[in-house]
Amino acid sequence: MKLFISHTSRDETEAGLLRDRLVGHGHDVVMPPRSKKQEKSPDDALKDKAEAEIAAADAFILYVSPFLEASNLA
Repeated sequence: MKLFISHTSRDETEAGLLRDRLVGHGHDVVMPPRSKKQEKSPDDALKDKAEAEIAAADAFILYVSPFLEASNLA
């Protein structure tokens, strides 16, 4: 199954652990690296690429943490 994980830059490490576990169970996981700059104003090219990857995924995972509510992603 192809999965897309969305997360905040502050959750990069924890979301990476989730990605590793899912890959270990045989899933194809897309988890683009995040930066605080991208969260404030995403680049159009990166946004288009992410949208294409989300459309190609079988499922979308939103990594929820206290940092998500404080970000511009929520």
